[in-house]
Amino acid sequence: MTSTTRIADYDHASDDGSSPRRAEPARIALGIDFSSASLGAAGWATRHVAPNAEAIAVHVVPLPDASPYDHLDHAARERAVRLTIPAVRGGLGGFAATLGAGGTRAVVRVGRPSRELARAAERFDADLLVLGRSRQAAWDTGHETEMVCRVARQAARDVLVVPEGNAARPEHVVAAVDDGPDAARVAGAARALAVRLGARPTLLHVVPSGWLAQQRLTLVAPDARALGGTAMSPATASLRVHAMARRWLVELLTSQEEDG
Repeated sequence: MTSTTRIADYDHASDDGSSPRRAEPARIALGIDFSSASLGAAGWATRHVAPNAEAIAVHVVPLPDASPYDHLDHAARERAVRLTIPAVRGGLGGFAATLGAGGTRAVVRVGRPSRELARAAERFDADLLVLGRSRQAAWDTGHETEMVCRVARQAARDVLVVPEGNAARPEHVVAAVDDGPDAARVAGAARALAVRLGARPTLLHVVPSGWLAQQRLTLVAPDARALGGTAMSPATASLRVHAMARRWLVELLTSQEEDG
């Protein structure tokens, strides 16, 4: 699914308490800055990913930096910003009520957006933090893209990033995995999401070009046997490396089938 950076692995005890089962998130935090991207992302997530979850709409009012053109101190600037909170909360609550989620809540915080969004998701024990990505992010100043990345790095919860204009129900879930410790978790989460949405799952692994080049040198070198390899042509060496990667990927997929 192209709209995700990370997808949560939602484990809850089964009815008899014997083993965990997959379920949709019970509570999601929605980062709202009132842009069309963030509003659309909130609607998409509550409609397709977590229709029965409690939705917590979070808006962060940035605290203006000190300006050379006024003489307000930090406390005065903060007081001025906080006077706008009731009006912002009213608008935020009105939008949240239109989502049709299992329950809604409006939260307004003051501070640095990336940090406060991550803190809010943790504070309200959200299973998922949802952000929107503007179409302009690719060619604009880059500020929004950097903010999304900062949230993803700081958040202790999983983050879902939805591109602006994305409205259709997901039909294909693509999980990109490497040989790191999180590969099994990512594969399991993607599989669970695909099953819940009735979508087609694909497990994707990219062989790093540097590693491939190193293996080619080892396998093709005249003294490859002395290096622990087997002398062969470059084409055959490439095929062997890809076969090894595919075998590892199949083993990962098989382990997920057994666990599921």
